[in-house]
Amino acid sequence: MPRMRAEQRSPQQKEKYFISLYMRRGATEHEISYCERRACLTPGAGQIILRRKDVQEEITARMEPVRFAQMSQRLFSDEVARITAELQADRDRIKWELDTIMAVPDTNIHGELLEHALMRLMPGLDWESHPEVTLAAN
Repeated sequence: MPRMRAEQRSPQQKEKYFISLYMRRGATEHEISYCERRACLTPGAGQIILRRKDVQEEITARMEPVRFAQMSQRLFSDEVARITAELQADRDRIKWELDTIMAVPDTNIHGELLEHALMRLMPGLDWESHPEVTLAAN
């Protein structure tokens, strides 16, 4: 069956063609005049067609999947931004902790020297006279 040109269509077919063009072009206000020209409608006829309640319901029904996809994308991008911010904060915290740890100078501490210094710090106990008690206190 050969394709029918827009000017050869009936007024009802022109309206349906206009609506389908309008939907394919994104259903935005600035596309109305282009769709009117393509459907061979008189200027301003597209506005009249789009004001009808049945057409508005059809457009709403056909645009619902698009709106749902846009809403999902918005929620997804918000969640990605939130998680990215959390990861960045964790990264900054870990970097700060690592820098703090790396700022501590390297010391070479032997176990015996450390034990000796700790025993000397014990108040009230004489290390030289009571070494067993001082060791037990540590």
